[in-house]
Amino acid sequence: MTPLKHVGLIVVHCAASSPNRRVSIDEVRRWHVEGNGWDEIGYHYYIDKDGVVHPGRSTTFQGAHEPKINTCSLAICLEGDFRGTWTLPPPSFPHYARNLCHYGFFTRQR
Repeated sequence: MTPLKHVGLIVVHCAASSPNRRVSIDEVRRWHVEGNGWDEIGYHYYIDKDGVVHPGRSTTFQGAHEPKINTCSLAICLEGDFRGTWTLPPPSFPHYARNLCHYGFFTRQR
């Protein structure tokens, strides 16, 4: 994996799962490692529907989430799918994501 030297962006993704289906970080990791052939999950953090923040790929390495900006971004993935007609994220998600962004910017793993 390639070292992440500079963080200029925080990118928030969703796991693109149906609203009535739970998707664990381990399942997303399997999608990325076994399905895509990557070394590790592509996201640095995963926030499940209960608001639990799970560490993913070490923040010392570039993510594998958006090719054009992997070199300068941290990636957070929210459990669920919030595009189009799916349900909105739980009210706690913005709070956890905001706190994580603050944490990620100021205390990145070394």
